[in-house]
Amino acid sequence: MKPFTGIVALLILLSPVALAVSAESEMEVNVNLCMFPLSPSHVKGHATFSIIAAFKVDPAGKVQNIEVNDNPFVSASLVRECISQWRIKGPKPGVKIAAMWRWKHAVGWEFLLLSWPGYTQKIVISGDHCYYCSGAGAS
Repeated sequence: MKPFTGIVALLILLSPVALAVSAESEMEVNVNLCMFPLSPSHVKGHATFSIIAAFKVDPAGKVQNIEVNDNPFVSASLVRECISQWRIKGPKPGVKIAAMWRWKHAVGWEFLLLSWPGYTQKIVISGDHCYYCSGAGAS
């Protein structure tokens, strides 16, 4: 039987040295995946795309200065509304944080990637996460 190493890897990824977090703070990331709805025409359009946003957080972890890339699939206001609810404590003051969602045709939302200097977290969405891709709505 292969030994489980996931906890060790997670502890290494979350160590303050590896993350280059503020010395006086602990790391805390609280996000919602926000499975943004798409119009039926975009779902059926064989689209694969990413939504990218950048922002900063205050010392309490509240998101500020949200910038969203222009895309024809999801409104920037929906992305801003989602991210504004997040709390991320630990990055050094003034560090720009990036978030990227990936939609793949016939799969749905694949992952959410969060990144800033010294930290990257990819949250893979598994299970039946493409509620548009099966059943009556897929025809």
